Amino acid sequence: MAMEDDHTWLSVIPEAKPGTAFLELQHSVVYESEIPALQGTREDGWVSDNVIAVAFELLGIWTSCSDKGISLMNPTDARALCQIGVKELQNFGPEDLKGLEKLKDHLQDKRWVFIPINDGYQPTNGNISISQGSHWCLLVVDLVCKKSHYIDSFGALLSETAGYVDAGMQRFLGFRDKPWGMQYEQNSPSQIPGQQNDAAKLDKGACGPFFYAMAATLVWHIIAVERDGRHWDVDIPGHPDQIRFDSFGVRKHLHLFMRLAKYVQTGDGWSPELADHLKALSGFRTLFYSPQ
Repeated sequence: MAMEDDHTWLSVIPEAKPGTAFLELQHSVVYESEIPALQGTREDGWVSDNVIAVAFELLGIWTSCSDKGISLMNPTDARALCQIGVKELQNFGPEDLKGLEKLKDHLQDKRWVFIPINDGYQPTNGNISISQGSHWCLLVVDLVCKKSHYIDSFGALLSETAGYVDAGMQRFLGFRDKPWGMQYEQNSPSQIPGQQNDAAKLDKGACGPFFYAMAATLVWHIIAVERDGRHWDVDIPGHPDQIRFDSFGVRKHLHLFMRLAKYVQTGDGWSPELADHLKALSGFRTLFYSPQ
């Protein structure tokens, strides 16, 4: 495979490490047992924290978004922010912030923060559970305009948990004395059957694909707008029925993306399908589309 100029981001993918992982990057790892969820061959279809972590790290490498002021957070750090918010809002005393120094340093020059949230973070008696959860949503924090946007493909199912994460984020970055509110983006497409997801009747775990599709689309949109020196407001205009997506199509995108990264690491597994995927990445702008 010849590495063209617009694919120089591939050179940032780290070398393969020995072990049993399907793909291991610098800050995330996904195992063979987690890949069937992306192939549509596992009954429940829930994508794991590891899948989200790898997907976000690959998205960050592909877009170089960290250099453009955008942070894509690992679910482990998102869970820690939820714990901080629980302590803050339920008056259980201050949360110990030790161990999060690298995260704080990373966020110092950021304008946007994309935070993955699932219902495994649900608070109980001042602490959060350790369950894996079954629903993902997205919190997009605009650190320039001091606004947080809650985006969920299933209504406002996790708004309370997102509120804890949002409070934890503001507390973590030192905005405790001047907090801002969290805005629910009602014009977000829905994963519910009969609405905006073409694969809804087949896909029981469409929230993960939706969550990634929305994050990837917004990241590219922000980069395009702010390249001209403007700052974009993430408000989703229009009506939900003006946008559609296919959650199985998003799963395929993620699976091919991870296979491509694995090929870069090992030199094995090249195929015409990967060649088509690599070509499609050059012109990528969104995983959503308008209904015909």
